Amino acid sequence: MDRPKGLGLTTILMALCNVLIWATIKPGRPPYTQRMWLFFTFCIWIGYLFIWFYWEGKNWARIAVLLVSFTSIVNLFSWNTISLSPALQTTPARIVLAARAVLGAALLYWLNTGPVVDFFKRDRVVVPPQFRG
Repeated sequence: MDRPKGLGLTTILMALCNVLIWATIKPGRPPYTQRMWLFFTFCIWIGYLFIWFYWEGKNWARIAVLLVSFTSIVNLFSWNTISLSPALQTTPARIVLAARAVLGAALLYWLNTGPVVDFFKRDRVVVPPQFRG
């Protein structure tokens, strides 16, 4: 089965949103910033691993993207608390928050359309009802 139209675009947009996390770290106290940078780098690499399997068409990766998309929208409730964080730059963090929420909303819709679901579930063996026990 061919890749659904938009899979490449969504993969690129997720990769860009993933790398934007680095823009949120506030430069400042060296040990704290270095630990935050290392932690965020680890999270970004884990995100790229999931994005790779999403590109490969694994259904579990589609489900993981759906869950992250939902939490990206829910994270909008932290809009006002970002400015209180000593480790995050307020404006870049809010831009990332908004971008991830918009992409998350689009992905929640698109990843549940028929052709996309069929593409991700293409490797499953379907047993016709007459052969089920």
